[in-house]
Amino acid sequence: MQLLEFLNENWNKPIKIEYHAESRLIIKYVDQIAEFVPDEFIEQGLTRLSLTNDVTKECRTLSQNALQQLSDLFQKSFSATE
Repeated sequence: MQLLEFLNENWNKPIKIEYHAESRLIIKYVDQIAEFVPDEFIEQGLTRLSLTNDVTKECRTLSQNALQQLSDLFQKSFSATE
């Protein structure tokens, strides 16, 4: 179903769609306006995903360090009792 058909079926106000070369979407309603820029949205999402990957790597490193410290602690404790 086309966007305009869908909107006309579900919205009882006049709808005007204008196409242009830019890859952004601007929605106007009375005195309000909203803008959606897919390229910016994707870029922000990729940045967040990248940060998530960095955090995951840091957590793994912390976990490995903690396991090594725990292992060292056990080795010292058991070596002292022998």
